[in-house]
Amino acid sequence: MTFTDAAAEVLRLVGRPLHFKQITEFAIEKNLLSHVGKSPEVTMGARLAATLKKDSPENPLVRVKPGVFALREWDDKTIKAGLDAKKGGK
Repeated sequence: MTFTDAAAEVLRLVGRPLHFKQITEFAIEKNLLSHVGKSPEVTMGARLAATLKKDSPENPLVRVKPGVFALREWDDKTIKAGLDAKKGGK
């Protein structure tokens, strides 16, 4: 599974926006990445940033804050609730 595919799957499973480092941890924990490498967080951040630069409607991800990603299919209410829940320590 590619880093972008793994990120989308993690976000579907968790149901709220996450920082790319959290996405990476969860993807490794769930064995979603076919290749991890020496610094998977750096790779994940770079791949997600590169994917967003392409600005393709086929890209399942959007950036909601620096380093924090959500699924394009989520509405603003879902994204805001996820960000607010994170602030509350959940």
